[in-house]
Amino acid sequence: MAEENVQINEDIPALPLNFADPNSFVYRKYNKQTKLLVEGTDEACDSTDKIFATTKVALPDGDLNWIFREDIQMWKGYTAEQLDDYLVEIYVPTPTATDEWQIAMIQQNASLVQQNRALTQTTANLTVRVTKLEKEQMEGTNNG
Repeated sequence: MAEENVQINEDIPALPLNFADPNSFVYRKYNKQTKLLVEGTDEACDSTDKIFATTKVALPDGDLNWIFREDIQMWKGYTAEQLDDYLVEIYVPTPTATDEWQIAMIQQNASLVQQNRALTQTTANLTVRVTKLEKEQMEGTNNG
């Protein structure tokens, strides 16, 4: 018969075998932003809690990092590498409409600066050519 308690140290009271199993509690608590499992608990989170939420959906078997998918009301298991990719995905900001508009305006401004530089160069070249032609015409008039 399996033991009901585990003695870790003589000075520390024995822990139940299912102590670390979140499914032994009524609720599973997760972070609302990351959806990452925090712990098993017998107390539901207040619906106004901005950081944590709880669910009665049981965790599947497996030693993975669990993310709660609210859209389908299921837990999804991630390996350490998959969890890193997931966290990068949710923490790397995506541009808002305002950000995209500002990017477009900056790009348009850069394009206009390039066009202005090219037109300034063209104007300078034309000025040199006109000055040269005027000089040649003046010399032709004086010699002729």
